[in-house]
Amino acid sequence: MGHERASSTGDAEVEAEIRWTEHAVAHIRSSTWQGLGFGQGWAIAGDHLPTIADQIVKVRSERALFHGAGLGEHHLASDLGYLALGVTSRAEELRDAQPEWIRELVAGYVDGYNRRLVELTEQESLPRWCAGAEWIRPIDEIDLYAYLVDVALMGSGRNLVHLIGWARPPGRDGPHPAASLAALGGTTPASNGWAVGGDVTASGGGIVLANPHFPWGGEARFWECHLTIPGQLDCYGVSLLGAPGIQMGFNHHVAWTHTFSKGHRFTLYQLSLADGSPTSYHYGADVRDMTGADHTVRVLGEDSAVHAETRTMWRTHHGPMLNMPMLGWGEQVGFSYRDANIDNTGILEQFMGMAMADDLGEFRQVFH
Repeated sequence: MGHERASSTGDAEVEAEIRWTEHAVAHIRSSTWQGLGFGQGWAIAGDHLPTIADQIVKVRSERALFHGAGLGEHHLASDLGYLALGVTSRAEELRDAQPEWIRELVAGYVDGYNRRLVELTEQESLPRWCAGAEWIRPIDEIDLYAYLVDVALMGSGRNLVHLIGWARPPGRDGPHPAASLAALGGTTPASNGWAVGGDVTASGGGIVLANPHFPWGGEARFWECHLTIPGQLDCYGVSLLGAPGIQMGFNHHVAWTHTFSKGHRFTLYQLSLADGSPTSYHYGADVRDMTGADHTVRVLGEDSAVHAETRTMWRTHHGPMLNMPMLGWGEQVGFSYRDANIDNTGILEQFMGMAMADDLGEFRQVFH
């Protein structure tokens, strides 16, 4: 248990009060959204900075730069896949779509993360396996927004990113090898949640029990915290690493959990390709040309030299092309997909609105 006060040293100084209680839970309090974000970013970076830093490297398409192409070009495929998804360009759209108070929350979170990075570096408190690594570095707001685009794709495009990165049309020697089933990211999603009525509880109050089937390690784990702005927000719960706010929790009036539904977050399309042109496809009575874009990734070689790798990535009007496991991209058949979450700009505002609801009616209104 303990008590700290974290403050920025930037042009506009912000401040947050942080109390640590049993099991190292951070209770963060500030009078402003920027201060609250600063406190949360500062606190979570103390626990999980290397994991968040790695996710920023991922969405910046720099894993091959720092770790090499990887076995079977695993890192290179990830970098190309994220470039084809355009998470960085979408990050600016996500930022511009936010209300001012959300932008302040995110700006504070980034400042808090960077402040803690300086402190951990000066104190030589980073884990030995990553201390001094070039990829442990300050981030900016676009970096975090790009990661939030990726978080929104957790049930869709994130799991297909390697299939996108490995997607190449057949060449002179025929189709490229098909991806393996292991290339598909993620696991079978599932979660449980229970609501217990006050008529059967010892306290006489209702209870919501959350049982998310999320991992105990890595970026998809939850971090417990309590966020307070007097008169506006008083919510306890959990957040994903690198995601400001609370995604599952309770306030004085409502409590909530969430589970994976069977909704279609993305749709695969099997394409009948035009004869002799694997980058053209039949759509109804028409033949459409795919759109190609060159993407360049910097790759660390075994000789420690960095070289540039440029590849053309292709997309249809549905979305990016895929190298499907066991099927690949053939001369007659190819696969593309459409992502239902790719343009989701409301994810942060929705969860924060849930956290501030005064009753079930307001909670429901957030979804409308």
